[in-house]
Amino acid sequence: MLRVHRRALSNMHLVFDFDGTITLSDTIGHLARAGVAAQKLSRGANLEPAWDALLQAYLADNDAYRAQFDTPAARTTAAQELRFLSGLADVERASLRRVGEAALFKGLGPAAMRRIGADAVANGDVQLRPGLARLVARAREKGWSVSVVSVNWSSEFIRGVVGDVLRDDGDGDGDGDGDEVVSNSTREEDGAIRGPDVLEGALLVTAPDKALAMQRLRGGGGGGPLVYFGDSTTDLACLMEADRGVVLAAAEGEGALLTTMKRLGLEVPPVEAKKKMGWARTFDECKRLIYSCQRFVIGRCVLVCDASARSQADARREGREPAAACSYRNFVLWAAAPTKPRVRSVWDRQLAMFARVDVLAAARSQ
Repeated sequence: MLRVHRRALSNMHLVFDFDGTITLSDTIGHLARAGVAAQKLSRGANLEPAWDALLQAYLADNDAYRAQFDTPAARTTAAQELRFLSGLADVERASLRRVGEAALFKGLGPAAMRRIGADAVANGDVQLRPGLARLVARAREKGWSVSVVSVNWSSEFIRGVVGDVLRDDGDGDGDGDGDEVVSNSTREEDGAIRGPDVLEGALLVTAPDKALAMQRLRGGGGGGPLVYFGDSTTDLACLMEADRGVVLAAAEGEGALLTTMKRLGLEVPPVEAKKKMGWARTFDECKRLIYSCQRFVIGRCVLVCDASARSQADARREGREPAAACSYRNFVLWAAAPTKPRVRSVWDRQLAMFARVDVLAAARSQ
């Protein structure tokens, strides 16, 4: 018997970066300034000099690290680039430790952090990338999972920015009813920053950290195909590991990530090309890439079905016993049976070629 293992499209998982992906630009500066303003209002503390010192210390550490590493031109493979990105962990962790010591977010609970995010959007300080709500709504219709993985300092700030586009696990019991937001968080009592539970509290600061978080969200590789959306070099590992990757950019070839990927020899055409990775300006442009995942997988199924039927027909014409279909045992079917009549008709004709083989029962029952 030919065994077909189905990874149903009903289990597709969309994973989004936040800064520069869901939003049009980085939000960390705004978040820090909001913390400074909150401390001045609540306890009369002027933390602007402290924030300026934090920023200068971070830039100095970053420059020192880059000076001791290979130049970008010398990093020509993904492995070399990821090694460089991984090494930034000490720089990033030291910066977050300083933020906690400065107590920028002391006394700000989850509700306050969400309000900072919501106000930022309402005031126009933070802008969402066009098409996000429509894409997520379409995912809801399909029953797909939606998650966010970000190196931002506050998951609650992220939820405040995105608003009701994301479903919230309102009771806080972590039972999986809401959309996952995997990011760092601020501690109300002292303003310290801690990492997400999925990383056991370790800070989420680098590309490898994000890839590990994505893997754990995925559950060790089970479920359906995963599509990842990102805009910066911290998204590189996730984009490479996902079944489909979308780079958000203002224009072709623009931005640090597209420049880096070009240097590494990674092909990133417009999403219309329907390759493993593509770039887009808005989420509206991404719909074709996601739906092409279904068409691509169905196409592979048709090809295999046709090849199997043809090989058996050739064997009969030549007076040979048809080869056992078990040679296709490891074929993985990602798509559930299509529902559109025209596509379903093609699907049915291809399945009819397997009349003598017990196959695809699971997909047919979908």
